[in-house]
Amino acid sequence: MRLTVFDPELNFECHSCGNCCTRPWRIVVEDEKVEAIREFDWAAKYPQLARVQLVDSDEVTGATQYVLAKAEDGACVFFNRANNRCIIHSELGADAKPHICGKYPYGVSNAPDADRVFVRFSCPSVQAGRGPTLDKQKDAIEKILKPTAGWEGNYVQLTHGHDICVESCGLLCDRLAELFDGKNNGDLWERFAGAIELVNAAGKCEGGQLDRSLRDSGFGRVEGGTVITGYASPRQSPLTPRMLLGITLWNDFFPADSLGRKVGFRKRISMIMKLLQIVQMRSTYASRFLGMNVPLARLGAGALAAPLPQASSDLLRRWIRSRIIARSFAISGLTFTAGTHELVLDFNAVLFLARSRAAGTNAPPTEAMYAEALSIIESRVTAQRRPYRALFPAWTLGALDSPDAARLSLRLFHPDAPVPKEATAAQTATV
Repeated sequence: MRLTVFDPELNFECHSCGNCCTRPWRIVVEDEKVEAIREFDWAAKYPQLARVQLVDSDEVTGATQYVLAKAEDGACVFFNRANNRCIIHSELGADAKPHICGKYPYGVSNAPDADRVFVRFSCPSVQAGRGPTLDKQKDAIEKILKPTAGWEGNYVQLTHGHDICVESCGLLCDRLAELFDGKNNGDLWERFAGAIELVNAAGKCEGGQLDRSLRDSGFGRVEGGTVITGYASPRQSPLTPRMLLGITLWNDFFPADSLGRKVGFRKRISMIMKLLQIVQMRSTYASRFLGMNVPLARLGAGALAAPLPQASSDLLRRWIRSRIIARSFAISGLTFTAGTHELVLDFNAVLFLARSRAAGTNAPPTEAMYAEALSIIESRVTAQRRPYRALFPAWTLGALDSPDAARLSLRLFHPDAPVPKEATAAQTATV
């Protein structure tokens, strides 16, 4: 039996908020559960389900699957708005629900050293740290989650052409997790800067020296720390961080009626145009995730670029640490270096959405805005396949694997930025 590791600092207990039941997710139903759902007389007790298509056949993956039908607002048709409960669960029991519903928000990653159990921060209860820790729910969780197939091979790709053993990968992940520990000081940008330097130093280690180096607390540290500053505005940054941010947000470009399906030529051209909007950071961008138009040119100015509220900083720190503990960034098919850069990009995507939401308020993003942004990124970006190999793959994969490019990405939304030239000119004209 493969070792199962539970993150001891993560908590969860369902509080029936209904958040997961109202998301526009495809909920695949196992074939053996479809018949029971179809045969039950739902309309007798729930008039709102009369003459409603409850289960749809779907061929998104090429094979016929069954998915739970959705209401017009994207909520599951079996979501009982009166008590925020699942109607299938109430009438047929927990085992009758699709497996994907029963296991949420728990997840298990096929890490090199073990099956690592985590929880998804798209759930409000996870974000709030409600409930017992995961290690205290071990027996219940193991009944829900299926074990992985196990890690193939004895090595992990640190950079292109440089493999490290599973033990070294574990030591490196432990060092990264320490950087995002609540006991350590430094804002998130400083912690990420330390992570980039540590991984970069590991990539330069000669064979046989890495394990010993990683056990040295001073290894990978820059004397005096790494100074990170922002840009006067995001559009004054180099092309690389803006392009990578756009690729990270690719799922936001899908037309509402096309997500999860093949996209035609015209719609794909429309998606490329939205990518270019993000890259240019000038025009108004229609975000499907947020359901609003975003004034891109304003996202790096004034109050929107204020430092993170302490509660939001701690929330994002716990989220990043949990991904490091789960090793999910190191097993995504990318190199370890590229996976670390991907963490920075996802962090930037959260900041982008939070600032976008606040753009019309003339005030800094609130804790609620950062929580919403994190929930969106966890459910619609990090849980989906990234298009790195579909969009300019040679350039994209090269940039992801570059520590220098990672440092540029880290600066994109840093709050300590010089005053934009436009603002300086406006102030001078006023005087």
